[in-house]
Amino acid sequence: EKELGMGSRLSSEKLGDLINFVKRNWIFDEEKYPDLKGRNHQERRIFAVRHILEHQMKSLGQLAEIIQDCEHGGNFNEQKAKDLLVKMFKNTLRLPDLLGMSADELLAGFMN
Repeated sequence: EKELGMGSRLSSEKLGDLINFVKRNWIFDEEKYPDLKGRNHQERRIFAVRHILEHQMKSLGQLAEIIQDCEHGGNFNEQKAKDLLVKMFKNTLRLPDLLGMSADELLAGFMN
């Protein structure tokens, strides 16, 4: 567990549970991603990371659009912004496994 300040703690076990949940529910296979057919392990990893980055860029663009609308007098769509944040967090949680990083390593890097 790592101290986050003000008595709050984050355990690598809890973080690992989140990472594993996303991994189990977002599988990169040939059925869902036909472009993976015939690719080796390294090529599949690169495909998956690139796919996640594309999702992140798409979500960031949508969030930027929400903010830009506000700058031009529109209303802030708080629910859509929250939904995008959840998507971006899920995308982020899928990356450690693909990059060969444990929850302990991720948490240690976060705390440095």
